[in-house]
Amino acid sequence: MGYTGELPENQKYDKSGKLREPEGEFLDRLINMTSNMSKASCFRCKHLNEDEVSCKAFPNVIPREILLAEVPHIKPYEGDNGILFEEKSKE
Repeated sequence: MGYTGELPENQKYDKSGKLREPEGEFLDRLINMTSNMSKASCFRCKHLNEDEVSCKAFPNVIPREILLAEVPHIKPYEGDNGILFEEKSKE
């Protein structure tokens, strides 16, 4: 799909200098997000609730930065009720 209009305000270019398509940007963000989620300690934490978006530390919703592993929850984080990451037992 080629670009036929005027350049967008938030234009992004690839390494070769070609204008990036919005679909490519979206897919890159989606890949990065799912990659980070697989690294997130939340899914290995004994405090995670069954809904996988909340836990004992964050009963409503886990902050995006923690859920996406941008911030490891091994130090206190605002609103965590004093509960930090603890690895699930292997059993």
